[in-house]
Amino acid sequence: MKVFLSWSGEESLAVAKALREWLPYINPEIRPWISGTDIAPGERWSAEVAQQLEAADVGIVCVTRENQSSPWLNFEAGALAKRLESSRVVPLAINLKPSEVQQPLGQFQTKEATKSGILDVLRSLNELSTNRVPDITLACDRWWPQFEAALKQAAAAAGEEPARDQHTLLEEIYRIVKERLDQASETAPAGRERERTQVARRAERIASFIRDARILLVNDVPREMSHVVSLLQSLELSVTSSISTEEALAELHGPAFDVVISDMRRNGDDGAGLALLQNMRESRVTTPLIFTVGRFQPEKGVPGGAFGITNRVDELLNLIFDVLERTRG
Repeated sequence: MKVFLSWSGEESLAVAKALREWLPYINPEIRPWISGTDIAPGERWSAEVAQQLEAADVGIVCVTRENQSSPWLNFEAGALAKRLESSRVVPLAINLKPSEVQQPLGQFQTKEATKSGILDVLRSLNELSTNRVPDITLACDRWWPQFEAALKQAAAAAGEEPARDQHTLLEEIYRIVKERLDQASETAPAGRERERTQVARRAERIASFIRDARILLVNDVPREMSHVVSLLQSLELSVTSSISTEEALAELHGPAFDVVISDMRRNGDDGAGLALLQNMRESRVTTPLIFTVGRFQPEKGVPGGAFGITNRVDELLNLIFDVLERTRG
C-alpha cells in the first residue's frame, strides 16, 4: 500500500520523516513516500512527485499552524483528492486542533497527531491493507514511544523558529505571484515590470477571499497555459482543464465554477471559443467567460456576452480578480 506523505516547513517535514520510518513497523505492507527523501539524485523532481501522487493509495498531509496556507501543501492535497475518495486524504494536525485546520484542508476528516488520532489513521490504513494486522491497537501501543519521541523533537525544533505572522504570509503570496509572472514574461506577454508588480500586490490583498475559487480552463494545448495554472494554484484556486467545447460543457453541468477561461481557436476552428460561449448561454450557464487569444485586436472589442479578452498573463489575472471581487468580495 503506497502512502504519500505531504509536508511543508521544518516541523511538518520532521513529522513526515518520522511517519516514513515508523509506519512500516506497524505493517510492513505500508510503503510511505516523501519528496526530499525518496527522490534519487538526477531524477526530475516535478515528474517524480506527479508519478507518486498518481500511484498513491492514501495521502497523509502533515499540517501545522504555520503551513496551512502553503500553496504546495494545498496543491498536493488537491491532487490527491482528485484521485482518491475523501476518506483516503487525511490531514494530520500537528500541535493544533482539527477544528483549527482551515479550508481547503478543513474539508477532509482531520486527525490529531496524538496517540488516539494516530490510532484512527492506523485503523483506516489497516482496513485498506491486504495483509491486516490482527491487533492494530496492540501494534500502536508497542511502537508509539518511538513516534512520540519524534513528535516531541519536531515540536522542539519548531519552537526555535519564529512563527510567521499574517504580514509574512501575505508577503510570501506577493513574492510567489511576482516571481511566476516574471517567469511567464520570458515566454509570453505579461506586461511591464510595474504592471506585474501591481497585479502581484492585488493578489496579496485579495488572496484570503478568492481562495478555493473554481476555474475551468478550456484549451486544446494545455501546456500553453501551464504558467497560468501555476499562478492560479499558487493562490489556492482550483483549476480544472478541458481540451474541447464538449468536455467543457460537460464540466459546466456539474459543480459550479466561478470563472471560465477559454482560448478562441481550438483544433483548427477559429470560432470554437464563440461556440462555447453560445452553448453556455443556450444552456443558461451564466459563469463569466474570459477569452485568451494569441494576438489581441482592440478594435474588435470584447465579444458579446464575454467578460473580457486578452493575450497577456497579467491582464488575465486582473480579469479573474475582477470577477471574483464582484462575486466573492
